[in-house]
Amino acid sequence: MSFAIRFIGQKADEGEYGEITLGDFSEHFIAPTDYWGMRAYEKQWREAVRRVVDSDSDIDSMLIISMPNLSEADVIESWPLYKVGSNVFVQNSRIDQELLDEKIDEENLYKIIPPRETISKDTGEPISEWKLSLGDLKDWLSSSMENS
Repeated sequence: MSFAIRFIGQKADEGEYGEITLGDFSEHFIAPTDYWGMRAYEKQWREAVRRVVDSDSDIDSMLIISMPNLSEADVIESWPLYKVGSNVFVQNSRIDQELLDEKIDEENLYKIIPPRETISKDTGEPISEWKLSLGDLKDWLSSSMENS
């Protein structure tokens, strides 16, 4: 499968191990589960992908892989999804609440998606991103709905 995000069934001291697959690239992550449980993450992933798949226009979304209690921690780790036509560009991002103009509203997380940039303002280097087809996300969404 060209796109997948899932828990791999291994516990870590800080939460649960997960894996994201973007084409030929694959990366493990640890999702802390003291605030959001596994089901909350999985629900958010399906919602984030459905947001892209169901939109008739270009839209941004994001997959949260580390959601802390925002009254105790300030950083959310995510994989923003940028739909451009029939392509979806995926980047990795850390969103620091202290750098935002307003507090993060957990009920409106998509409001804090950083704009897509392809060149780092700090270094002038290209930002790592992966290009998927809309079909890749549709396939994952169909299979994740069957397994939920």
